[in-house]
Amino acid sequence: MFHFWYRFVPPNMSHIKFGQIDKFWRSVSRELPSFMLKVFEDICRQWIEQRNLSGRLPVRFTEIGRWWGVDPISKKETRVPIVAHADDENVLFGDCVWQDKPADAQVLISLFERSHLFKYKNRHLFLFSRSGFTDDCAHEAHRIGARLVMFE
Repeated sequence: MFHFWYRFVPPNMSHIKFGQIDKFWRSVSRELPSFMLKVFEDICRQWIEQRNLSGRLPVRFTEIGRWWGVDPISKKETRVPIVAHADDENVLFGDCVWQDKPADAQVLISLFERSHLFKYKNRHLFLFSRSGFTDDCAHEAHRIGARLVMFE
């Protein structure tokens, strides 16, 4: 709530003050999906942190954050919203999908490929979605051993 307030209310105070709610909403609605994705990523990271503290993950992770950098193969900037490090052999990679339709297999394949930018023996993949997963995504998750998490 505070993030929303400070992101959208002060810059649009004149619209609010003069009752121009339609202009306020147009301004907010353009940026709301990207704003909510960041909020959703934080919620997903907190979900991982809580399960880590209660021992409900495959291993105990000591560091949880995010990563971004350049993919040495594609030479493009890339990011992984959730990365949790346990030791020299275990790492968790997570991605978050904030959209109105179910996440498809390509999102999971992309996470799988990005996880191979790092040299770890055991990669634990988690894909979070607001709107569920396609059957192809569920099949791919089963094939590669990824965990799918949907918030209802």
